[in-house]
Amino acid sequence: MEDDCADAWTDFQRQRDWAPEITGPADYLLRKVVQAICPSRDQWESRNAAISRVRNVLAGMPDFQPDRCSSQLAGMECLAEVHVFGSFCSAMYHKGSDLDLTLMGRWRDRHGHPLDMHQLSPTDTAAMLYRIKHALVNRRVAAADPLNPPTVINARVPVLTYTDGVLGLHVDITLCNHNGAFKSRFIWELAQFDKRFEIVFRLVSGLGCSQLLPLRSMHAVPTGD
Repeated sequence: MEDDCADAWTDFQRQRDWAPEITGPADYLLRKVVQAICPSRDQWESRNAAISRVRNVLAGMPDFQPDRCSSQLAGMECLAEVHVFGSFCSAMYHKGSDLDLTLMGRWRDRHGHPLDMHQLSPTDTAAMLYRIKHALVNRRVAAADPLNPPTVINARVPVLTYTDGVLGLHVDITLCNHNGAFKSRFIWELAQFDKRFEIVFRLVSGLGCSQLLPLRSMHAVPTGD
């Protein structure tokens, strides 16, 4: 085992000494690829507009209306807070990246009682996501596409998935995903130390996961399906 590791290290050291006529064009090509898959300023603004549309829909739902008589909720416009995580939050997204949102705060059940989202039962969680789905469709924020309709996936972590009616962008909404928000922020902080990290990350996520896998009809990376 030790001999195998030593041979692998020796081989790696030898590969480091690539000729300039190889490294130069390769570096130029990879940078051009990253530049091509990087989103524009308009796309950044369009994604923020999609987030604002979700916030406006939630603010207009009775489910998230604050109790004006409560001193604790005074001044609030909406009981639900919309937070961004994933590639858009870490600034590592590309033109075809999904938009990942998570909701935090409170929700009124069918009796009008405000419940903390952290304490919702699976039944209440599904009921809330279904009501949000219908509100998004009614306000035409979610595209009513019969081939790809808005769907609530009742997995271990329930998720509402839909296509934005303006951008055609795939959006996922979950509840209280603190870990996802933390990891996204950590990746953003990590990229500030060395800009090369952003280049490598975009190449792997933009080409490896999002462009090459669909060509092989692979959609679930962990299972290879």
